[in-house]
This record gives sequence, C-alpha cells and structure tokens, in this order.
Amino acid sequence: MRKQFSALAIIFFQFASFATPDEFWFAQITDTHFGRTLHHQRFTNAIERINNLPFNLDVVAHTGDFASDNMERNIVAITNLFATITAAPLIVVPGNHDISNRGADPKKRITDCLEVYQKHIGELGTVTETENAFYITVCTEGLYPEFADIGEITGFDPVTFTREALAKNTAGKPAFVFTHRPDGDDFYNDTHHPARMTRRDEWRKTLADGGATALIAGHFHREEYQNDAYGVPVYVCGPIANYWGRQGSFRVFYFRDNKLSYHTVYIEDPREETRD
Repeated sequence: MRKQFSALAIIFFQFASFATPDEFWFAQITDTHFGRTLHHQRFTNAIERINNLPFNLDVVAHTGDFASDNMERNIVAITNLFATITAAPLIVVPGNHDISNRGADPKKRITDCLEVYQKHIGELGTVTETENAFYITVCTEGLYPEFADIGEITGFDPVTFTREALAKNTAGKPAFVFTHRPDGDDFYNDTHHPARMTRRDEWRKTLADGGATALIAGHFHREEYQNDAYGVPVYVCGPIANYWGRQGSFRVFYFRDNKLSYHTVYIEDPREETRD
C-alpha cells in the first residue's frame, strides 16, 4: 500500500505542476496601451494570473506598446506595474507607440521618448540566459522607414546586435528573439500589405544563421503565425488593449521535445453595473 501511495503521489505532483524535467515555460504580454481604465484592469488581471500560474516560468516578456504615444506621462505608473510581476524576471522591448514620432518635430519626439525609455526601463537590446534557454529582446523599430532616425540618434543597429547576441549562445540552448513588430507581410481589411521592414532579408538570415528558435512579437492586435523560406517561425500574440473590440489576453509558452507551443489565456472584463 505504501508503495502504491508513493507512486500516486509522484503522478499527482507531476500533474499538479504541469511540468516535466524536459520542458520549461515562459509568458508573454503585449500591447497594454496604458491610459484607459479598462486596459489597466486587464493588465493588472493578467499580472495577477501570471504571478499565480501553477508552474515556474523562465521569464515574463512584454513586447511593447506599454502606452499610446504618451509613455513619458505614464512612465511611473507603468514601471510600478512592471515591478508587480514577480513570477519570473521581466524582459521588455519598446513598441512604436512607446518610441513615438507623433508631433511637429518627429526626430525630437523620438529623441525624447528614447531618453525616457532608457532612463526608466532599459536598453534597446538585452540578452537573458537561463538554465533552459536564451532570450533576446531587440527593438527593430529603426528598421522601419518612419523610425529610421533611431539608428542615427542611438547608434543602435538591431541586425548587428541580434547577430552578436545569438553568437553568445555557445551552449546551443533554444534561442527566442522578442520584438514588437512582426517582420512579415500583413493582411487586414481584406487587403494584403507587404512587409515594410528595411534590410529584411539580412534580418531574417541573421535569425536563421544564428540558430534562433522563434521570433515572438505583438503589434498586430490579433493572434497570428508566420513562417517563410528562412524557417524561423513568428508567433504573434493578441493584445491586452480593447481596440477593434479585442478581448484581452496573454500567452503562456511551453517548450517540450524541442518544439514551441503556447496556450492563450483570455481575460474577462468587469461586468457593467445595471440599474432596474
């Protein structure tokens, strides 16, 4: 009887933890667009649930658009929310609405946003290595025509950074690259929109040659999966923000048997009060 109990205990423990020794998990949240009450409620709900997942996470990634062209006005509130993510180390990459070019002087606006971001949040590219994997965040906004000034202002080249970062993965661990924008074609309003990234072939070849396992992004405000001739898949996560009537969600990825999969976790909004 004791042996049977022990065997059952082991099975229960493995089921309860949802993890086996050959797999690991990480979470992604994106496009929180801080500034609206509903977005704040969704973001805090997502954080609470991520902090209480029934398994350990390697990292939690936020793939940009923390706010909507007003990050500098909300930076304290945003970083305070970031600090409440305790499930795992937080890695972040800014979005096109964080390093905004809106206004009469786009270059000055970009400069000001970059200063706020680097002072309060971090660098445009980071490398985080865990026991399980290699995680790279890289701001690729400078590879889009409207943000070409980023490279001139900062000297940051996303392609060079990513190439050098992937080369540091000498142990050959799974390597995940996080950006804000997916780099491929887009399709919306029943129309095909070709990829707008400059140096895209060089960028994709850098990912493939460097052994990147996947590119993980947000920006589209919908879920999507892309692949191309270079063979590095792009996983696009749905947003927290409710633009276009989107339900808030975040993702929990798991890597098992050398394959990346994910679950989408949806957030229910607070019910509106009704009066008889």
